[in-house]
Amino acid sequence: MVIFMKIGIDIDDTITDSYDIITASYAYCTKSSQKLFINNKLSYLDLEKKYPNFKDYTIKSFSKIMPYAKVKYQAKEVIDKLHEMGYIIELVSARNTTEYEDPYGITYDYLKKHNIYFDNLTVSVTNKGKFCKENNIKFLIDDSIDNLNNAKSYGIKPIIFNNVFNENNVSFTRVNSWIDILNLFNHI
Repeated sequence: MVIFMKIGIDIDDTITDSYDIITASYAYCTKSSQKLFINNKLSYLDLEKKYPNFKDYTIKSFSKIMPYAKVKYQAKEVIDKLHEMGYIIELVSARNTTEYEDPYGITYDYLKKHNIYFDNLTVSVTNKGKFCKENNIKFLIDDSIDNLNNAKSYGIKPIIFNNVFNENNVSFTRVNSWIDILNLFNHI
């Protein structure tokens, strides 16, 4: 049994299928095609650069649509198993008041509604590497290349959760599913 080893886990596009609901909603609102975003492998930053109104859309819409994002397949079950194995589950999110009316409340309510276990939830984290270092988190599971590069610079073990806009990155240990995460931690 592992004792007190902390795992930092991102929420959007790691625990939830955020990209799907965001791009579908944005495509609907702008009368464009969601396939355009997916086929061009546009990250959120790419969407902001290419579509100037995307940032306004996020500010007006995220609090309304994100509670409806699907939980990724097996996320809850694997997080429960990691907890049973003795890992401390630290949810680390960049969700902030620029995009959400109440990032902590919306996120907390979502996690409780879906019975997703966590020991700690922190939102508005702008430097995940520094946060992990300061909180003795040994691993960070995230879909963001920038967040994982940042974590690596602080000596945190980065694990990249596959997503359409990070699939060409080979710098990190890659997982394609929550079962992959469980298998990885079964061998640590």
